[in-house]
Amino acid sequence: MRNPISYLICATERTGSHLLGDALALTGIAGRPRECFHPARFQELPTEPDPAAYAAYLDQVARECTTPNGVFGATVQWWQLKQLVLKLRELPGYRGIGAGELLQSWLPDARYVRLTRRDKVRQAVSHLKAIQTNAWWEMDAWARTRETAERAQPAFDADKIERLLRRIRGHEAVWQLLFEERGVQPLEIVYEDFVEAQAATTRRAIAELQIPVPPDLVIAPPRYRKQADGTSEEWVRRFHELRGTHAAHARGTAPMAPIEIPQEEREVISSHRPAWAITPGPLIQPRADPERALRIVVYSTQRLEGLPALLARCISQETVHQAHCVGSTPTPGMPCEEGTLDWRSDPESAAAALAAADVVLIHDGEVAPRHRARLADKALVILAHHPHAQHSPWLGLGFPGVLLDPLLAGLPAFQGWPHLALPWDSPHDWDRFWMPIIVRALPPSDPHGSVVHRSPVASILDDYERALESLAESEGLQGVFERLAGLPSPGGRE
Repeated sequence: MRNPISYLICATERTGSHLLGDALALTGIAGRPRECFHPARFQELPTEPDPAAYAAYLDQVARECTTPNGVFGATVQWWQLKQLVLKLRELPGYRGIGAGELLQSWLPDARYVRLTRRDKVRQAVSHLKAIQTNAWWEMDAWARTRETAERAQPAFDADKIERLLRRIRGHEAVWQLLFEERGVQPLEIVYEDFVEAQAATTRRAIAELQIPVPPDLVIAPPRYRKQADGTSEEWVRRFHELRGTHAAHARGTAPMAPIEIPQEEREVISSHRPAWAITPGPLIQPRADPERALRIVVYSTQRLEGLPALLARCISQETVHQAHCVGSTPTPGMPCEEGTLDWRSDPESAAAALAAADVVLIHDGEVAPRHRARLADKALVILAHHPHAQHSPWLGLGFPGVLLDPLLAGLPAFQGWPHLALPWDSPHDWDRFWMPIIVRALPPSDPHGSVVHRSPVASILDDYERALESLAESEGLQGVFERLAGLPSPGGRE
């Protein structure tokens, strides 16, 4: 690609940058904007300045944030960009460099998205709660990385909210100064407007970033959960009462003291380099960006009918990814598909494949009890071949579903599900159709280390089991399948 498209989402905390970045990433064509310049990543670098290590880090950033069509996207907070500049200044080739020159040399034709929030008080309240609880975002499909007992209860503090308000306004002013120095007019997106029209805003962003769009582009529903609650609203009310700003805020006339940008921030923006200094090279080289090879398992509890093995074979033959089919004993008289791991006759190999998998594609959403614990922290996609797939408990956790049988598209429960035919016509179908679904199943990057899970996997599966047992007792096993699938009980199921 001669002129790869690149863009930065320039944000302050609690403006929905994870939400917007995830919406763009899920399209599979708009880069993978994440906080790849978070200082937590600097821990991967050696203590002593090492140009080779920094080059490897930046190359890794380019790979992580670039989709196969060559689009690079990243999300960055001002304080992250500042820390990156200060860190790079330790290297001889970057001494004295400023943020403006850095971005111009790395991403010479980059587009910029400015993400702000209209209600700064609610933004500051959200920021304070996130700091106190260390829960920066919530998503149904991923388990908590810290025990609930370790999460402190949030406590109202008007002075801290005030300080965060000043920080928000200060960082927005610095971003504006950087845009003026770069001579760019960013695409403006306001959080409140975005959450009201997420699909439309995502499409507008893609169009204004001049990213080529396939005619069948699907905007996936959001994966993140709203974190504001009654406590948030109570804090907003108390803050306005204490500061006497409620009426003025309601009229949009709350007093705003002028923002004075500290000299330290100005020095980070501007370069202080001798004229003979060598300009750093671009972050994104004009080259094809190979997709990271994923380890994929196509899983089935059913007597194999060919589709799981066919899908695994298509993935291995037509993409850079490696796929195995893990299934139960084949129907008598039907030879086991080549390469299929039989989890009944060879449980060790099947378990090892599941343990190593990055992504598991679950045929009809059914998982044997012995394997459920192994899938609790995996990226999952539900492959619907029969109507009862709609009742898979994994869908209740927010994992995506795909239709393998086009006849299911006429059922209300499957409205809006993408239909992916097998075998696909060309390797490009993987990028166009499958990758957006896979990206949706994969966990987003989490530099803060906090993922909140509203419905624990074990709990929802236990509820599902109890519901099945109750139905079986009252209606018999035949009644269970009739209620779930609307069809006679399929043969050969566990």
